[in-house]
Amino acid sequence: MKGLNLWGIKIKGNASDLSPNTPPFKGAVALFNYDGVYHAALVTDLFYNFFTVKEMNYEPCKKTVRKIKWNDPALRGFWSPGVTTFPALYPPF
Repeated sequence: MKGLNLWGIKIKGNASDLSPNTPPFKGAVALFNYDGVYHAALVTDLFYNFFTVKEMNYEPCKKTVRKIKWNDPALRGFWSPGVTTFPALYPPF
């Protein structure tokens, strides 16, 4: 979570503590579960077939930028601070 905090998204705890609560948007946090290893990354752009994220420690001790397909099986959903309920208009991920 250190990278997200450095980029202005103040989060205490771990990625596993976060639950999806928002549809995707630039600036949201993408949540992942890689076989029990939880991860969070900052959404930097949205495209038709994929979105991009910047993150820290996807590769140990490195800052990376990646393209993520919308149907990535590790994608849990998206999170934003201050949102308390998931909008009914959007399906869960």
